[in-house]
Amino acid sequence: MTAPMCSEISSVCTAPASLLQGTSAVNNVEPNQLGVRASNTIDGCQDGTQGTYNVDESVEWLRVVSVDPYTDQPWDLPLRVGGRAKIIAGLHAYLVGKDPSSDYADFYYSSDVDEPNWDPIQTIQLAVGQVDGDGFGNFTSESFTIAEDSTQPMHAIRVDLRYGGSPSESACTGGSWADTDDLAFYVAPSVPSTAPPTNPPVGGENTNLRTLACGVPGKCNSIGGNVVTVPKTANRAVRCCRDPSHGQGDWDYKCDSIPNVWGQSNMDILPDGITGINNNCVAETDFAGAAETCQANNARLCTPEEMLDRCTRGTGCSFNKVHVWVAIASGDDCDFDSECASGNCTNGTCL
Repeated sequence: MTAPMCSEISSVCTAPASLLQGTSAVNNVEPNQLGVRASNTIDGCQDGTQGTYNVDESVEWLRVVSVDPYTDQPWDLPLRVGGRAKIIAGLHAYLVGKDPSSDYADFYYSSDVDEPNWDPIQTIQLAVGQVDGDGFGNFTSESFTIAEDSTQPMHAIRVDLRYGGSPSESACTGGSWADTDDLAFYVAPSVPSTAPPTNPPVGGENTNLRTLACGVPGKCNSIGGNVVTVPKTANRAVRCCRDPSHGQGDWDYKCDSIPNVWGQSNMDILPDGITGINNNCVAETDFAGAAETCQANNARLCTPEEMLDRCTRGTGCSFNKVHVWVAIASGDDCDFDSECASGNCTNGTCL
């Protein structure tokens, strides 16, 4: 099999850009290519015969995530037989001016990788405003059910990005500029008995996922987009924010529109166990370490809104094009809890 795969059962499976980048016959750098038109697919479906990478259509990265069947939002229960899931794809579109609407993305799912039986999930016509000026954008499919009658431990998803045309019955258009990529993943056989409650107590958490935001909006489209979620034990970069409750100190005002918020990347104080580089830049730590770092510097984690309002842009450490830890705080009661962090704010309640 020449497609990327995840070797363990999890709530999320990702094929990063390093495994998928490339398209068709020209400048194809897809790591798994076996020939001029080979692609990252489980059944030998080939890319189109034309296309230049970063000019024409390409699938940049793929992700399948387990979702709560009631809220349709990602959660930390594993991908499993009978469960619900979504496909998220980073795509590069061919632009006519700023218009990507000649491109279509077909999303598919198969409950078998040995003899794929591709079920169409959704076709999305790309539109102005959904990609940046370089043609990159992130797209999420409708949720779908992982086959309840499947006896196979490994399943797969596919995205076929094509110029014009129509979806293929074989899930492989092979159009002149088409780029087709698959991702194989393991599924759990049944719902674990330790499933978290649908409505957790206020103040508790219903997921071990935490939120990341891009250092500068639009600069992370090739690595997942402006806002993503990851396990709280993942290692990512740290930027911090101050508001009037902390005082500005010597931090600069960088926000586009949010008043009285000041950001910083270079930390004066690093807590025990936190490693800094180049003037105390924290490039890798888990969520708890990020929160502790900000607290040690009389600050807090920024909210996604503050990060996307560019409140920390240009504050050093070369973090403008990477994901940094943020804490959710938006709406009703969430406005009063700047450390609300699990990635969910439902009906004004931090979960």
